[in-house]
Amino acid sequence: MSVSVSGAPSALFSPAQDHAVSNAGAELRSSLQVALAPPRSERNALMFTKITTALKKGSSVEGVFVSVETFGRMCDLLAVLPTAMPLPEIVIESENEIGLDWQAGDRRLLTVSVDDTPYIGFAALFGHEPLHGRMPFAGDVPGTLAYLFGRLYDKREAAGRPAS
Repeated sequence: MSVSVSGAPSALFSPAQDHAVSNAGAELRSSLQVALAPPRSERNALMFTKITTALKKGSSVEGVFVSVETFGRMCDLLAVLPTAMPLPEIVIESENEIGLDWQAGDRRLLTVSVDDTPYIGFAALFGHEPLHGRMPFAGDVPGTLAYLFGRLYDKREAAGRPAS
């Protein structure tokens, strides 16, 4: 029995059958490897490194193992952060709490606490003004968190002039 498929690609790339030795062949081979590789940005690689470093430190140095629910909520929050935001430092606080820390300069910092509840907590310091509270997290960046990021990284406010 034979099967004929119309519209199917007539050429496939197979590294085992690739015997090209020219510069053009090497360039083509390289571009095919890049095109066929799964997408992985530098940001994702850095995020993965920060997460694994924090988990290793939490388990080996402090003897704390994070719950699956807390870890999943942290990953959910990190996944929705705007790409323009720097990645936070990650600190394993306890089995049910992970801290995400951003520092934008002297007396300009924000800590977000993620646990296994529907809320995330925050503590911020902007100059001599401390702020703290909780906000619901349902899969998108909460408005309060977006506001805090704006205050943390607003250059005019950081220079001592109020933001307009």
